[in-house]
Amino acid sequence: MDGVAEDTLQELAADSLAAWGLSASPAAVQGIVRHFLRVREENRRVNLMGLRHEPASVGFIRLSIDAMSAALVVDAGGPAVDLGSGAGYPGLPLALLHPSQSWTLVEATKKKAAFIERMVDELAVPNASVVSQRAEEWARKTGPRFSWATARAIGPLPLVAELAAPLLVVGGRVVAMRGPAGADEAQQARAALEVLGLRVLGARQFALPEGQGARTLVQLEKVVDTPFRFPRIGATLGRF
Repeated sequence: MDGVAEDTLQELAADSLAAWGLSASPAAVQGIVRHFLRVREENRRVNLMGLRHEPASVGFIRLSIDAMSAALVVDAGGPAVDLGSGAGYPGLPLALLHPSQSWTLVEATKKKAAFIERMVDELAVPNASVVSQRAEEWARKTGPRFSWATARAIGPLPLVAELAAPLLVVGGRVVAMRGPAGADEAQQARAALEVLGLRVLGARQFALPEGQGARTLVQLEKVVDTPFRFPRIGATLGRF
């Protein structure tokens, strides 16, 4: 583990939460660290994430602490869905931080979904469940029943919005985890968002610890019902 002890990563997580004015139980922080260590171990055998050769502390910041940052705007009110969870980011850390909130993690790649399911069992996260299906196909069957939708690096903002909007109740919110240009992306996507029944609620910018990059949490609110034709299936998905 590149000489970084588990308790060092726990301290890094706790310090980051405190710097953001957030808190978590020791069990939640421990679970977040153990999830990361299992991702790092599994990634040596199966390609779960792009981060392979970075020091453990860097990977932890870019994956786990980045995921935890969504709690700056996602509260524990109402059920939540994480789209394109990959190895469980940001959904699994958020489920650990908000144990009273139900989280559905949607991941189309079977090996990744199977890994998340193992993590849910190993870490005993009863408020998290996994759906192994393409998000657009699942959304068409599921309909609006979530208060929150999160997405980290699954594509352009209009694509994220098209996948998320049909799953939200009116008043529900999308939290799209973007890079430093996230606020500009939100402005450029306004026409597409309006079609989907969404509006830009805000864009919170912050920096990850130890100079690991700038981030933006783009917040969208569903203000009217999304037209029934969304999300679309095939090449038109995310194209406006």
